[in-house]
Amino acid sequence: MKYLTTIHLFYILGILLLIFLPSNGMGKVEHTRILELRLDYLVHILIFLPWAFLIPKSGVKPWQWLMLGLVFATIAEFIHFFLPYRSFNINDLIGNVAGIILGWGIFLIRELILI
Repeated sequence: MKYLTTIHLFYILGILLLIFLPSNGMGKVEHTRILELRLDYLVHILIFLPWAFLIPKSGVKPWQWLMLGLVFATIAEFIHFFLPYRSFNINDLIGNVAGIILGWGIFLIRELILI
């Protein structure tokens, strides 16, 4: 349990670091496409995908954890609106939310298989 809490803390700190860092070198990522999807949108999905697997074992209901993840993913992108060196992008927000939902779907399927 303590190990999972430590991983979760570092995961959230890593996302916060990515949110507040300037993205000067992202130009190359924005122009790279994988299956007609911009690589930076895929990165947003992958960043938020692990959220469901870091659910605390005590006190938080799964649906509350999902809602908290969706709120966190949304706030993470809206912060960019207020940073002069970043910009809000609705597609990034969609990628963040898609990562939470996709991760949640994988988590639920995994739970059903393990039962």
